[in-house]
Amino acid sequence: MAFRHLAGLGLVASGGPWPGPDCGCVGRLVSGCLRYGGHGLQALPLDFQCHGPASLELRFANGTVFHADVLSLALIVPPDARFTDSLAC
Repeated sequence: MAFRHLAGLGLVASGGPWPGPDCGCVGRLVSGCLRYGGHGLQALPLDFQCHGPASLELRFANGTVFHADVLSLALIVPPDARFTDSLAC
């Protein structure tokens, strides 16, 4: 089974504090959860936006867990975004 991902997709957040560049948050995401407005969301629709306090947790394939309390979050899909094959083995 081939996996595909949406190249160019961006997750933009404001708030923090943010981890440094050596935090290990690289590679494939395996799961995530956004807690916003009393709900836990594990999937976001394209062009999603939230304004107000929220808690974001992302788990990477290398075992690193990223957590941040944010003030806003947006899932950005640029006009030239396209689905591409995953290079994962």
